Amino acid sequence: MRSIADFSKAFRSNELLVGTFVKTPDPAVFEVLARSSLDFVVLDAEHAPFDRRDINICVLAAREGNLPVIVRVPSGDAVWLQQALDVGASGVIVPHVRTPAEAQDIVRLSHFGPGGRGYAGSTRAADYTRRNIPTHLEISAKSVIVIAQIEDNEAINHSFDIAAVNGIDGVFIGPVDLSISMGKTSPGDDNVRRAMEQIAADVRRAKKAVGTFVNNSSDIDNYRSLGLGFVLVRSEQSFMLSGADAACSEIRAAQNVR
Repeated sequence: MRSIADFSKAFRSNELLVGTFVKTPDPAVFEVLARSSLDFVVLDAEHAPFDRRDINICVLAAREGNLPVIVRVPSGDAVWLQQALDVGASGVIVPHVRTPAEAQDIVRLSHFGPGGRGYAGSTRAADYTRRNIPTHLEISAKSVIVIAQIEDNEAINHSFDIAAVNGIDGVFIGPVDLSISMGKTSPGDDNVRRAMEQIAADVRRAKKAVGTFVNNSSDIDNYRSLGLGFVLVRSEQSFMLSGADAACSEIRAAQNVR
């Protein structure tokens, strides 16, 4: 059974985990998805209009349903990382990680320690002062997941060193931005496919989890060589559109109306 408490262990053991992006800053969306079969969701604060209050209340709604939330922050800035983790997110995805040095900074700022994440015992993550300092430090070190997103041409040859950084738990390959960065328009391009395979092989060699975005099960077949440990399938917007289209098609077909 899905559990926030067990999420980090499952992620690091490279179990196949299925999640989706959430683009709508409304807690009801997270409340509904917590009743689905998804293993986790990614709150997309990079490309959707989530402010600090939105992140807080949406993570709260997901946690009430025991649904792990990873926040894709707009950048590796300390403020974004700390806000996401203080409100109880299970981890973060940081976009456009290009070098091992950037990965090291992300890890440092996502964890407590010298020059790292600022400590506050009054946060949801610290159970609103109910955890003492040693307990919160220990739990956070074990439970926080840090994912580097590789989606730039210049990062391809650094992918092993990025993944090998101590504290990077996984790498998310952004297929569309990677395609555009390489001057292509489709993740199906042969050059993009080879780049994704190289990145995935490097991440696996570093013994970290590798994931990417898929639209459907045929994408999974196409990406089988990547050895995916986690998959992000579509988004709640896509689910609504496809569900609405399917329902309309069924009704029209039943009534012999085109």
